[in-house]
Amino acid sequence: MNVTEFLAGLQAQHDETTARAGELRDQIQHLTAAPAEAEARLADLATTARAVLDCS
Repeated sequence: MNVTEFLAGLQAQHDETTARAGELRDQIQHLTAAPAEAEARLADLATTARAVLDCS
C-alpha cells in the first residue's frame, strides 16, 4: 500500500465518520424533542378527559 492509497482510505473513513456523526446528531435532536411532544399529548388527553367528565 502506498501513501496515496493510505491517505485515500483515511479520507474515506473520515467521510464515513462525519456522515455517521451527522446521523447521530439528528437522532439526538429527534429524541430530545420526543419526550416534550409526548408530555404535551398527555396533557391534551388529560384535558379532554376532564372536559368529558365535566359534561357527563
